[in-house]
Amino acid sequence: MNILKGNISGMQESGSIHYLSVDCGGAVVKVLTLELDGRFSAGKAVNLLFKESCVIVLGRETSVSVVNCLPSRIAAIKTGEILSEIQLETPIGNIEALMISEQVIKMGLEPGSPVFSLINASEIGLSLQAVQE
Repeated sequence: MNILKGNISGMQESGSIHYLSVDCGGAVVKVLTLELDGRFSAGKAVNLLFKESCVIVLGRETSVSVVNCLPSRIAAIKTGEILSEIQLETPIGNIEALMISEQVIKMGLEPGSPVFSLINASEIGLSLQAVQE
């Protein structure tokens, strides 16, 4: 488990979604959460906790540590105040992703944009398909 210390430097709220900026010694980490009580506010000292398996490492060019790196094309974007829903066409089928709207704008993403979809292997669950008789 990774544990980093920081201070909340900004907060944005939309319904039950909270988008925080946490200053960790001059580097700002963005945090998205669905559950946040009134004890959290700007200036509060916090610990950031995240699993090692949630860290995506990007090397030079398109070399990354995530084994599921799929060439994709953005089919549609539904932009919200904090989150954007991204519809992606991939070789394994159409998938959906949630992104911070700020990043969608920063990256200049729009329908038709070629991208790569990264799916961390440790974040994929399995279920059995129903047998058809």
